[in-house]
Amino acid sequence: MASKRFIVLDEVDDDFVAGMRRAFEALVPGDPADEATTPGPLSSEQAAAGPVEQIRETVDQGAELVTGGHRIDRPGAFVEPTVLTGVKPGMRAYAEEVSAAPP
Repeated sequence: MASKRFIVLDEVDDDFVAGMRRAFEALVPGDPADEATTPGPLSSEQAAAGPVEQIRETVDQGAELVTGGHRIDRPGAFVEPTVLTGVKPGMRAYAEEVSAAPP
């Protein structure tokens, strides 16, 4: 399972977001054949550009970028695992899955 969206109760929101941030920032990108790797690369440079653009546009529309959202500075089509909050109707990430597939 690769969940992309979570609906979180207000009472636990701060703890949930902080935990997701810690978990995402602890991930180790690399070769998927290496057991130490947690996220591998996307399939192509074009596949990596799509999510970065969707995330940037959603932040420009008012969402908060908690962590991630950028290319990882290493060879390969890597994008940082990302946590966005405050995504609302009318924002790109609200209406579209943030993914390598073209909208």
